[in-house]
Amino acid sequence: MSKLSPELITDILSRLPVKSLLRFRRVSKPWRSQIDSPGFAKLHLHRSIQSGSNLCLALGDLLKTGKLLHSVSLASLDALHIPIELKTLNNAKVTVLGSCDGLCLLQGGPNDDAAVLFNPSTRKYRCLPATPIEYPKKCANYFLSFGFGYDFVNDDYKVLKTTEFRNKRDGWISTGAKVFSLKSNTWKTVQNFGGGCHPPYPNRQVWGVHVKGFLHTVMKLSTKPHGSPIAVLGFDLGAEKCSFVALPDFASTEKNLFERNVVKFGGCLCVLDVYGDFRTDVWVMKEYGVRESWSKVASVAPPAVEPYACVTPLVYSKCGREIMLNYDDKKLIWYDLERKTVRDAPVRRLRHLCPGEVYVESLVSLDGYGKVDGVKTQMEEDKSKEKKTRKRNLLKNRPNVLGEIGQ
Repeated sequence: MSKLSPELITDILSRLPVKSLLRFRRVSKPWRSQIDSPGFAKLHLHRSIQSGSNLCLALGDLLKTGKLLHSVSLASLDALHIPIELKTLNNAKVTVLGSCDGLCLLQGGPNDDAAVLFNPSTRKYRCLPATPIEYPKKCANYFLSFGFGYDFVNDDYKVLKTTEFRNKRDGWISTGAKVFSLKSNTWKTVQNFGGGCHPPYPNRQVWGVHVKGFLHTVMKLSTKPHGSPIAVLGFDLGAEKCSFVALPDFASTEKNLFERNVVKFGGCLCVLDVYGDFRTDVWVMKEYGVRESWSKVASVAPPAVEPYACVTPLVYSKCGREIMLNYDDKKLIWYDLERKTVRDAPVRRLRHLCPGEVYVESLVSLDGYGKVDGVKTQMEEDKSKEKKTRKRNLLKNRPNVLGEIGQ
């Protein structure tokens, strides 16, 4: 290895999985310094995204058997995986709300205001500071939603938290929004969020699908821009403003539209249109911001899937002839684009599937943003708690010397 140039070593290391790189940190101090550098983390992330390698699926624990996060490699679903126990969340159930550059946004449960940014590959996390909810008048209940993405303008990771306020009589009142900056470690209120639009489906925990520095969701409109009452709204993380996304022409089948959702698929913005005949059309915007680049890549319908089944595309197969679908939050299936047939894609040791997020393994660190003493690893927390427990047990079992002398 001593005969290899530093440039060649960097090139080789940048193509390896994160687990190998974490082991190679022990080879030497120069290697450790290089692997830990922000520049190398960006190079490794860029190559993983370009090659489509190191993709994983982050899943919460559906059965509430513990604060568990399942991280499954999409390249080897049948490989043995060990769930990660998260002791930082208040509730037992772990929900994955979003991912960006290998970082996952986690929540402890519905309407739980506590959220955590977590890198499953390095096991480092940061707890987001609490922010009060400002209730409008006549508010009977509320629903929280989160989105997470990267601000290219300010080189910052941001979390968008929206609160949908409702009353008992008319339903929706308004939607409040706040943005958390990882650099400043603070929340900021977004004024006039959404321009009077309201969510068509209440109690959705995920607001934003991150693509190209924008977070996206569907919104109900009083008017019909782009030929649809349910439009796609994008929130610019740099300017912190909302704008509508131009959709393809749905006019021919709009009357049969039952539900519309947005997801990220193949690195692109994807619209899922569910129709009354149990068909789900999968539209992909191949060039972001260009309306003409919308393309329908699949139309999933019975008998391939059951009526009323909810399917969400996750990734393409290596050959490109199949797409992996989350089937009703129960299992994973491969859908053949030509034959329009399906086959199961079982995950080892995971009998019950729940909503999850595709993420790319990365070395992206939470340390370099804001220089806040809040970044820990799960291992560090476990050691700290174990040390406190040992100390408590020693004090508990220590002889009562004063009592013995007094006797």
